[in-house]
Amino acid sequence: MMNIQPTTILGLDPGVSTGIAIATLWDNTSGTRTLHYNYFSATCTEPEQVWAYIRPPVDVVIMERFNAQLISKYGLHTVRIIGGVQALCAEHEIQLVEDTPQQRKAYLSYARTKIALPTAHDGNTKHDQRHEVDAMAHVIRYLFVRQLLTTLQVPSDP
Repeated sequence: MMNIQPTTILGLDPGVSTGIAIATLWDNTSGTRTLHYNYFSATCTEPEQVWAYIRPPVDVVIMERFNAQLISKYGLHTVRIIGGVQALCAEHEIQLVEDTPQQRKAYLSYARTKIALPTAHDGNTKHDQRHEVDAMAHVIRYLFVRQLLTTLQVPSDP
């Protein structure tokens, strides 16, 4: 566990459509750190797109653990992504945390509130977005377990 408060946390749900989620600590104008994070998500289909995110200022990468008995071409694609992420984290001295799919489940509802709805303009589908939500749930779990996020209360619709 890190002794300092991370400022940029990246979550990954690796696969053919890799979900990316980023939480960035917000600095207000007085320079006083707050526990407010801004959130961003994206879907990448090429390993190089994913790898472009693995560099400073990212402090921590939380990646969903991948297991396979028999491996398909889609599994090989996922393994390439994971290997590249591991190498880039080591190269840039970024902390890598592996979570299981089960660890994110309790955080999915809150994570959905941090993802923008897909539009025809962005080209994302609900299927693509599912991976972004999974990646965001890993980020939310990381923040909540470390008490950097203090509530998981989902705002109700007016």
